[in-house]
Amino acid sequence: MAASEPCRATAGQPPSGKQGIELLHGGIADFVFGDWPHLVLHPPASVRGAADDVLGQALQHRTDAPVIGFFTNATGAKHMGIDWWREWLAEMQRDLPGNASILQILVPGDRAPLQPGLPSVQSARLDVLAATLARLDVFVAADSGPMHLAAAAGAPTIGLFRHTDPVAYTPLGPHCRALPSGELQPGSVA
Repeated sequence: MAASEPCRATAGQPPSGKQGIELLHGGIADFVFGDWPHLVLHPPASVRGAADDVLGQALQHRTDAPVIGFFTNATGAKHMGIDWWREWLAEMQRDLPGNASILQILVPGDRAPLQPGLPSVQSARLDVLAATLARLDVFVAADSGPMHLAAAAGAPTIGLFRHTDPVAYTPLGPHCRALPSGELQPGSVA
């Protein structure tokens, strides 16, 4: 699957994120819902401005270059482990073009970034987080809420599926990619 192709379920089963729409299709007669290939968020201008401020501050106002975001947290067996993320980050930093930035998304109140001095953001407001994620050139995360939020916000998203089914829980978006457990070596993901 190319990175620019939408993620889709197979064997006639919709991804979990589309099940609500599928239920509406089957439960309401005489109404055409149309095709909903992915979820979409449209934050208001004030929220987009707040996200610009958050991102500008984290990147020391170098927001004209590509930004790759990542989120290390996930619940239970979906968590990739801190050593995996450290190896991935080292690979990314080695191969990253000089003008690009790497940004860690942290849980509010979370510890320091994975590496001292690494740009990071925390936001307890999901609307500001979504608008911040929308400004990323790519976002990498294990199967988690921020992964789905980034896809809905329109960020090209790479979902890492160590434990859950990538077909059922794929990030929905026009530039999403779900990587199953067999493809999760830090170097190849980087």
